Amino acid sequence: MSYSEESKNKLLQYYNNLISEHTDNNAQAQGWASEDTENARFEIFSKVGDLNNHSVLDVGCGFGDFYSFLKSKRIDCKYTGIDINPEMIKTAETKYPSAQFQVIDFGDNDFTEKFDYIFCSGALSFMVPDYKNFYFAKVKKMFELSKKGVAFNMLTEKNNIKTEDEKLYATYSTQEVLDFCKELTEKVSIQEGYLPNDFTVFLYHI
Repeated sequence: MSYSEESKNKLLQYYNNLISEHTDNNAQAQGWASEDTENARFEIFSKVGDLNNHSVLDVGCGFGDFYSFLKSKRIDCKYTGIDINPEMIKTAETKYPSAQFQVIDFGDNDFTEKFDYIFCSGALSFMVPDYKNFYFAKVKKMFELSKKGVAFNMLTEKNNIKTEDEKLYATYSTQEVLDFCKELTEKVSIQEGYLPNDFTVFLYHI
């Protein structure tokens, strides 16, 4: 379930190029269109449940901006952010020294603890070979490592992706994702309408 060396190198190169291009470490340096679209996704995430006094794992945390968002909402939780990219984690640790960050490939790591809630924003959208099975396996692992629930977002197939981006972005139909998630739990909900090209899935333990 870990990235192949080729996929990992492409992923690191893509984001390191963005970091070099956007030297102010903003949302665009993480591949987001803007801070508004980044925060729109975080806003949906915050509706998954009461996060106060719970442990949170942020998979593919980038610069750790979800931690800042939670603080701005006065949500007091035990936050851990992980990312495969050392440059992302280096910046996250500088921006938010009070949070815990680690360089980890989620799919390749044997975690010794579970988390109440696990979040994944944008990290299931980079095109890799057999991407649906690859990322569905990550969703399954996230659910198994969570105690209460999981929230993740994906790009919808309904989005009109530019031809030159077709080899970069992985897209999904909401129905196929829903069908897969119902193999994990009956308590699934899909959030749409907050952005034209995006949907969020909530999974809960019954």
